Amino acid sequence: MSIETLLSDWRNAAAELNTIKAREMRLRLELYQLLASADPRLLQEGAHTVEIPGRHAKVKIGTKYNRTLDAAVLPSVFAKLREMQINPDPLIKNTPELVIKEYRKLQGDAKLAFDEAVVTKPGAPSLEYVELPQE
Repeated sequence: MSIETLLSDWRNAAAELNTIKAREMRLRLELYQLLASADPRLLQEGAHTVEIPGRHAKVKIGTKYNRTLDAAVLPSVFAKLREMQINPDPLIKNTPELVIKEYRKLQGDAKLAFDEAVVTKPGAPSLEYVELPQE
């Protein structure tokens, strides 16, 4: 296949994928809202199953809520919990994350030593199509 054909097919597929993903999310939310309006228990976090009337089928629903932490208030919240004799440490994961900018500064033996802890796998390439101005 030629580069022109591959480039064209890739651009078309990427556009179709974005459209399909957006449509699927809209339909998923609409269906969830319709089902939850009939049964408010579906709004509770967790796994739910709903039988579909008139069909020999059911829909499995996973209700999720994303939670993040506000790092700016954590110290005061931790202090309050400790005053209540509650250890807040188990509430938070401290997961090591590689700081790539600093990692790239390592050289020689330091890099070799640290690389024992680094697992490197190929990632998906990124592509962007850029129209050039016509002359």
